[in-house]
Amino acid sequence: NLLQGLASAAVSMIPNVFPVVIIFGFMGHAGTLVDIGTMMTASVALGVAVDDTIHFLSWFRGCIRRGMSRTEAIFDTYRNMAPAMTQTTIVGGLGLSVFALSTFTPTQRFGVLMLTLLFAALAGDLIWLPALLASPLGRFFCPRKTDKPSPPSDSSSPSSGLHDDSAVMGTSYLPVERVDMLGQSEHKAAGGSIASTPTASIPAPKLSKSQRARKRT
Repeated sequence: NLLQGLASAAVSMIPNVFPVVIIFGFMGHAGTLVDIGTMMTASVALGVAVDDTIHFLSWFRGCIRRGMSRTEAIFDTYRNMAPAMTQTTIVGGLGLSVFALSTFTPTQRFGVLMLTLLFAALAGDLIWLPALLASPLGRFFCPRKTDKPSPPSDSSSPSSGLHDDSAVMGTSYLPVERVDMLGQSEHKAAGGSIASTPTASIPAPKLSKSQRARKRT
């Protein structure tokens, strides 16, 4: 996501609202009449300013992902995005300024205000926005670190203090129950009884043929 939350969205709106507040505040202070054509200029200028802000923030976050500091990212973004933002503002402003030549007063005011608002929006994006990114508020636009270190496994945990000797020595051991069963089967094949089978994990010794014949007699 380009914006990390409500806080970053509120901060990014400061340079976008800047031209509307400045120009319309000056008009209110001067007592200028505000009509329908004048009010339309605020929405158009806000849309153009938002586009420039998104381009600036997108390049800024790309620089942060490449390992740059915030100061380096601001300089790199300013160097690469400022010419394009200036060109689009000049083209849009000159195109809309044609309405200033109209003989109809609301249309004439629309053309003059659009030219003024677009250049005020450019000043907000090239002055206010870099200043906000360099301030403590700029941390809201830095990508969050989502990678978490994986917990160590039980076999490699230093706190357990236990190690698998069979894995180290390259040998394997049978469980005690399995050893007992093997001992009982071998002793039964030798002619003994299961009841007399020892419970130790070491199997009973095998009898020779003469000993087995003697036991049968």
